[in-house]
Amino acid sequence: MRRYLPLLLIGLACGRTTVAIFDFENNGLEPYEVRQLSTRLESELVIVNKYNVVERSKIDEILKEQKLQMSGCVEECLIEIGNMIGAKKVILGSVGIMGKNYTSSARLVNAETGEILKSANYDTQSLGDLLSFGMKYTAGTLCDLNITLPKNKMSKTNTLDERQKKIERRELEDYAVERIYSKSLDEVLDNIADELYAEEYRQGAIQRTLENYPDIEQGKDWWSIDNQKPKVEFIAYHDPPRALTPINPEYPIIAEQKGIIGTVFLQALIDEFGYVNAIIVFRGIPNSGLNEAAMDAVRKTRYKPAKRREKAVDAWITVPVSF
Repeated sequence: MRRYLPLLLIGLACGRTTVAIFDFENNGLEPYEVRQLSTRLESELVIVNKYNVVERSKIDEILKEQKLQMSGCVEECLIEIGNMIGAKKVILGSVGIMGKNYTSSARLVNAETGEILKSANYDTQSLGDLLSFGMKYTAGTLCDLNITLPKNKMSKTNTLDERQKKIERRELEDYAVERIYSKSLDEVLDNIADELYAEEYRQGAIQRTLENYPDIEQGKDWWSIDNQKPKVEFIAYHDPPRALTPINPEYPIIAEQKGIIGTVFLQALIDEFGYVNAIIVFRGIPNSGLNEAAMDAVRKTRYKPAKRREKAVDAWITVPVSF
């Protein structure tokens, strides 16, 4: 923390709040596109000049020091990193593609309380528009500026005219074709592997979980296949594990009767075959049945395992389970 204290002191001296921007969560775009959108938002915030923006290199440095990876770091983890580098606020969000629309969502969060202070959403049919105007709109909205959306830009309040729609559709189709034919053989094989894993799951791979796994014990904040209390260890990997099916927990009767809702954060050990071998409650809701229900749902889930280079490996990941 001491080495990042100058960032906080500079912010206080200038009378401006320090803010840290983390890469968007990716929902269907190419990794380099997500990185570029995150970088553009950072630049737009610097232009607005309302906040002291933490340099991206500082964030990458502390992630490396703490042996963390963005893909396995949930919101609570990112907020904690923001605190470590002296940021009073952090900006989190996601970008993706839904049908023919590109969409972005960003939130300004108080790094001390976790409270969402501002949010900004932007939808468009052009990735270029999302980059050139969407990030400007997002930065302005998060900084309390009144940014007017041009009439020829698609958003939640504006639609394109028919001529513009045709142009955007052709551009989108060309871009889609380019992405399809630019896929490497490895990417194609990965897609096939995903389908095979999912098919194996549907045909009964879950039986291993149901028949051989020990039960979840009430009141216990951990579970493991060998009934030994697990310990989280850092295991390096390049590609994180991915759930092959949605995680659908059962809502406990006791929580339903008391009206308890929330999110349980778990740390799960996924082995090289995609099975869950151990779970620890990282941040839970005790005495509600939600911790146990979350662990039960995660242990029954089959994953595509993590990879270090091209080899499947065990890996610890953080899994949020919402009720």
